[in-house]
Amino acid sequence: MDDLDRLYIELVELLRQNRPEALAEPVTVAQLYRDCVPYQRVRETAKLSSHDDYETALSRLLAGERGYLITDALDMQAEVKAGLEETYPDARRFHAFSDVKVRLNQERIPPPGDIRYAPPELQEEVMQQVEEERLAQVEAKAAELERSELRRQAEEAAAVEASSSESQEQADQEGAATAEPGVGACANCGSTLPDQIVMYCPYCGERQRYVCPACGAETQLGWRFCGECGESLDRSSSESA
Repeated sequence: MDDLDRLYIELVELLRQNRPEALAEPVTVAQLYRDCVPYQRVRETAKLSSHDDYETALSRLLAGERGYLITDALDMQAEVKAGLEETYPDARRFHAFSDVKVRLNQERIPPPGDIRYAPPELQEEVMQQVEEERLAQVEAKAAELERSELRRQAEEAAAVEASSSESQEQADQEGAATAEPGVGACANCGSTLPDQIVMYCPYCGERQRYVCPACGAETQLGWRFCGECGESLDRSSSESA
C-alpha cells in the first residue's frame, strides 16, 4: 500500500463521515483538494511526508490510476498523467482543471467500516478484496461481451447460409426454367407432349424418337452423341425405334 492507496482510503472514509452523498455524486477537482481531502487534514493519517508527496498522490488519483476515480474529462486525465511522466515531474497540473467533475468508482469503494486505523495487514486485505471483486466484475463483463459476440457471429453465419441456400434454390429454379426441354416436351417447339409415347410432336410435327445407328439404343431429338456407346448422332442417318 502506497501514498495513492492511503490518500484514497482517507477520501472514502472522510466522505462517509462528512459528505456521504459525495460517495455517489460527482465533486469538482477544487472541492476534492480543498474540502474532501485537504493536505493539512490528511498528511498524517495518509502518511504523506510533504506537500509534494500529497500533490503527486492526488495527481495519480485524478489521472485515473488504479481506477479509483472516474471522470468524463479524459483530456484532464491525459494532461495530469503527462505531467507525472515528465523527466522533471509536474504534479500541479490538476490546478488548471479545478472545475472538472470527478466521482468515485463504485466498484473500488471499500466496504463500510473505517479501515484507516486498522492494522496495515488488514488494510491490505480489504483493498485486495476490493481489487479481486473489481477484477471478477471486469472478467464477467468481458465474458458476457464475448458470448454476445459469438451469438452475433452465429446469427450472421446462419443468415448468410440461409441467404445462400435461398439463392441456390432460386438459381436451380431459374436453371430448370431455362433448361432445354427434356422427356415430355418437344425439343423443337417446347410444347408439352401427350402422356403416351409419340413418334412426332402433335404441335410442330418434329420427330421425337430416334435410335443410335451403332448400338440401337433409343435417343432423343437434340442429342449429339449416343448415351450408351458415345457414337456421334447424325439425324439424317438415324433409324426410328
